[in-house]
Order: sequence, then C-alpha cells, then structure tokens
Amino acid sequence: MEMRPHGYAGTREQLRPFTTGGVWLNFVGDEGEDRIKAAFGIENFKRLQAVKRRYDPENVFRANHNLS
Repeated sequence: MEMRPHGYAGTREQLRPFTTGGVWLNFVGDEGEDRIKAAFGIENFKRLQAVKRRYDPENVFRANHNLS
C-alpha cells in the first residue's frame, strides 16, 4: 500500500467519474499546465498566452496560474 502525505490525496481520482471535468481556478495549485488549460479552456488559454507574450515578455507576473 502506497503511503500518501494526506488522507485525501486520491480523492480527486476517485471522484472523477462523477464530475464534469471542469476546473475552478481558485482551487488549482501547482498541478501543471493541463489543469490550467482545463480551467481556462484551450482556446481561451491560447488567447491569454498571446496577451501574456505581448504585455509581459519577461514573465514578471508569474506567481499565479502561469500562462507562459
């Protein structure tokens, strides 16, 4: 049996069959780019990346949900 640091670590996977697949940005941590894309939607994510490249080419604003 695999030991997990938190008792709820596998809960998301267990509940996945009962979800819509949507993501709330408020609850996205450092879970990778796929979760961020799921939260924004792929088309919005691409559009936001273009805006990010234009207005923040140095990636100064990277603390939250990094789009680069």
